[in-house]
Amino acid sequence: MRLAVVLVFCLTLVTAAKGSEPPASIPGLQSLDQVVFDNGLHVLVGQPVHRPLFSEVLVVVRAGTAIPAVGKEEVAWIAAQALLAGSRSSATATVRQELAWLGVSTDFTVGREVAVFRFALPDRSAPAFLQLLGDLISRDIPPSAWGEAVARRAQEIAGEQADPWQRGSRQLGDLVWQEADKPVGRDASTAVVDRPTLADFRRRTYSPANMVVSVLGNLPSDELIAALKADFGYGRSAADAPVAELRPLVRHIGPVVRCLQDAAANPAVLLIGMGATAAGDSDFYGWQLVAHILGASYNSRLQRRLRSELQAVYTVEASVIPVGEQNMLLRIVGQTDQLQTVREVVRDELSRLRLSPAGAEELKFARALMRSRLWLDAASLHDQFYRLSLIILSHQRVRDPAAAEALLAAFTPESLQELMRRTLNPDTIVTVALSSRSESLCEGIDAGTR
Repeated sequence: MRLAVVLVFCLTLVTAAKGSEPPASIPGLQSLDQVVFDNGLHVLVGQPVHRPLFSEVLVVVRAGTAIPAVGKEEVAWIAAQALLAGSRSSATATVRQELAWLGVSTDFTVGREVAVFRFALPDRSAPAFLQLLGDLISRDIPPSAWGEAVARRAQEIAGEQADPWQRGSRQLGDLVWQEADKPVGRDASTAVVDRPTLADFRRRTYSPANMVVSVLGNLPSDELIAALKADFGYGRSAADAPVAELRPLVRHIGPVVRCLQDAAANPAVLLIGMGATAAGDSDFYGWQLVAHILGASYNSRLQRRLRSELQAVYTVEASVIPVGEQNMLLRIVGQTDQLQTVREVVRDELSRLRLSPAGAEELKFARALMRSRLWLDAASLHDQFYRLSLIILSHQRVRDPAAAEALLAAFTPESLQELMRRTLNPDTIVTVALSSRSESLCEGIDAGTR
């Protein structure tokens, strides 16, 4: 989903500088109105210069998996599912049916800091939809809706477990970076969630003062703000909103090899991960360059060696994913029937980048790809509203993509090599192998983990 791609670049907060200030305007908008209601709800209403084909409503809630006292990742996910679950009353249709009748499409995701809901709808449905959304946020979740939310989350987890790529990615991240009080390799989806915990989480987090509601469309701002105040101007004040305090993460010292047998993993899936740190924006974007050089394009090192020369993989990709405040996960994923060969090549290329500077041309190519992707994101009004919402809700500085151009230009092959040496610990390498058969890579590994 597009929203998931955006979160890779924007969800993690950076603590290297003081708090950000919301911009007075956003390029591409003819007007931007920012209002704070008496109950603490922040409202953003924007009208694009060019008339859009539909309206968008974005709701960002400080209700991520790291909210204090939760302790269970699934609580935040189920609470997000519950927003759209069940019916508003026993005499009405389901919430999802009501949304369908209004022509509303929905998408949401949950990160460590925030839950993000996106709604796309026809302009004429905006007034009715805003009233419906206000009711959904303010209502007490009935037991039947909680049951539906739990069931939907269980279906999502089952789908992730059945998909070798998703299952392996989750295992990899869990092995490389762990919370200090969490056993290595523990799967958070196995946690038992009770109704009182869910209800308490929703009461503390889904309050107006903990949210930003953005409307991007063609309707006049004064009409929208009046409608929003009527539908959302209720509830508790800002004093009731909790502040997310991220639990510290520790980097696992390996190496670790975990092998999982899965009938669906044919061809096999190999995932290799390492933990890195990012003290600031320069480190963050430098690591994105490393990922592009390794395997984020058809001209990358792993693509050339593993696909073109050895023909050892069906697909291979490298990416760097923010984890928490200053942590990074370098993740390399490939479908292959030659697990040992691919693992050796990946480790060799990682070692080469640490021991020898990258080529000037491959750095230039990686920088060009990064710039093009940043330009696309900068042109997205949706992405701009999402980032502005993060700035409003955060007590830390949110990364500014507009500063990336100068940071990318400053990198040389030597400074990129120094970044890898300074922030990457080669002793943290973790391998997860999923296959439908027994593999030589996994021989001698007791209970799937070494």
